[in-house]
Amino acid sequence: MSKKPSVKQLSICILGGLILSASLLLLMDCYALWTQQTHRLSRFGIELAGLMALFALLFRKRPATLLKASLVFLGCICAAFLAVGLIWHRFYTSSDFPSIDNGKQQLYAGKRVMVIVPHEDDELNLISGVLNEYVRYGSEVYPVFVTNGDYYGNAETRMKEALSVLGRIGVSSEHTIFLGYGDKYQEDGPHIYNAEPGQVLTSHIGYSATYGTSAHAAYREGRSYTSDHFLEDIHDVIWEYRPDVLFCSEHEEHPDHKAVSLAFEKVMGLLLREHPEYRPLVFKGCTYASAWHAPSDFFTLNLLSTQASQETPTVYHWEERVRLPVWDGSLAHSLMRCETAKELSLYTSQGAYDRADSIINGDKVFWSRDTHSLCYQADIQVSSGDGSLLNNFMLLDNQDVTEKHRIPADGTWIPTDAEKNATVAFPEPQAIACIRLYDNPSADNNVLRCVITFSDGSSLTCGPLPSQGAALTIPVEKTGITWFSVRLAETAGDNAGLTEIEAFSTQPSSGLRNLKLMDAQGDFLYDYCMAGEDTMTIQTYYEGLTNAEIQALTVHVDNPNCTVSIQDGVVALTCPKGSNTILTVGLEGTDLSDTIRVRHPRSLTRRFQTGMRLLDEALYSRYIDYLNDPASFLQHAAFYSLLKSL
Repeated sequence: MSKKPSVKQLSICILGGLILSASLLLLMDCYALWTQQTHRLSRFGIELAGLMALFALLFRKRPATLLKASLVFLGCICAAFLAVGLIWHRFYTSSDFPSIDNGKQQLYAGKRVMVIVPHEDDELNLISGVLNEYVRYGSEVYPVFVTNGDYYGNAETRMKEALSVLGRIGVSSEHTIFLGYGDKYQEDGPHIYNAEPGQVLTSHIGYSATYGTSAHAAYREGRSYTSDHFLEDIHDVIWEYRPDVLFCSEHEEHPDHKAVSLAFEKVMGLLLREHPEYRPLVFKGCTYASAWHAPSDFFTLNLLSTQASQETPTVYHWEERVRLPVWDGSLAHSLMRCETAKELSLYTSQGAYDRADSIINGDKVFWSRDTHSLCYQADIQVSSGDGSLLNNFMLLDNQDVTEKHRIPADGTWIPTDAEKNATVAFPEPQAIACIRLYDNPSADNNVLRCVITFSDGSSLTCGPLPSQGAALTIPVEKTGITWFSVRLAETAGDNAGLTEIEAFSTQPSSGLRNLKLMDAQGDFLYDYCMAGEDTMTIQTYYEGLTNAEIQALTVHVDNPNCTVSIQDGVVALTCPKGSNTILTVGLEGTDLSDTIRVRHPRSLTRRFQTGMRLLDEALYSRYIDYLNDPASFLQHAAFYSLLKSL
């Protein structure tokens, strides 16, 4: 008859089982992180309990053996982590991106830039890395926060965090503007964007007037929450500073994001009609799709560019995006040494650092809106429907921004008669290089064929228009035009129509001149590590360059062991293993250029470095929050969840 284990023996078994199972799970978690897999803490708790019970059962008659084995195993793991840490430290201290003159003077210098976003932290989601470049090259930067982000009552915290982040970047508090509106509004009423003029609303947290902090007042302190004040403040802050370049967040899932995007476009339409001399560069971008909800892809051998997302705004096509290079502080090979990650860490109330590996990429992506359309000063007459929608700068509108899944078509000119005609008349004859027509954002309502007739008696047929609100650009090349008409000759769906008609005297552009090197996958290159073959093909991304300028690009390297050539903007680089080189592509006689470092290591040193970074920093990111917040850890633990369910 076997002797029944004592309480002491069982306790030792449980302790040994706990140590051994926790050690094994730590290794499992390391593997999950290495392969970039998600490992839920609730599952972690269940596995821990199961392994602990299994080990206790197997070694119930030999508790001392289990305890010794578990301690030895734990010691080996600790020694291994120490060794890895020491090896990693060597790379960690030399993991910063080498600062190289990238010829960005013409792109970022001497401008007045305004960034309009809904909440504090959205400026980093929208334009981190690019914002720093504008500051570094001496441009004036004016961040505008439309709301206080006070949904949870932490407005002062979020505004102080924003001032701290922007101060780190180099933006003064005098240039930082809080309009002071609420973060969402009460559920029994409309959002402020959709409210009736003069209707005073109460925010989710209970405020009815704009406010700032004790040290930093709102743009207009104490203004009641009305839709007309909301639009007026956005209008006035733009006109007061008259920025050369405007960035604004796009129409995304959050009601405040939708409202700010729509209000901005409505205000821009007013400004462009009121002030023909004011024609800024306008860029719309995503804070969710290409940042907060983007793939977690920082931990790669070479930094990747922003990836295409199914959540990008429906009125824009991904291939039409404008890509801007980021500053070298975003490019450290270590997340913990990356300046952009440090900026994100200052938004502690939002846990923004946890999204750093999604937000940080080798570029920032925007869609440009050329503000030089002749239609803003034109008179538009339509056969039926609301013709004022055709030259108001708005590509969509939304009668209820709180609805989550509706594709808004409220800003669409929808003719109801058989003629379906819109006539654009200019106050004086115009030269027209091209016309742009924007389709209804609804995928079920499309313009299949249009007939455009001009005042000189000529006409042309075009179509179909790209679905879901994107633009069709029609080359025209005409002079002395006093009017033209657009007739929707063939449509699909009951609500087919147009959201905007634009006409340009020159070919529309982003207004930028940009040159950047990228690999075969389209990722921007900065500090690039070659793998495999000695020869690689490097593509050229360019914005605002003519074909003649592309053909005139020159290239050189600083290492005589490497060879390089360029043809039609495509670079062929040969760099033997063990070589490093600085590669520069530029246009002679201009400051337009790009400079990158290319490495071709003999061994797997660089890959090892990346793997160690992945393991070290992912473990750090995963567990440090729970060390700082034990209650949060308990809330995710399986045992705690089980207790709550009892």
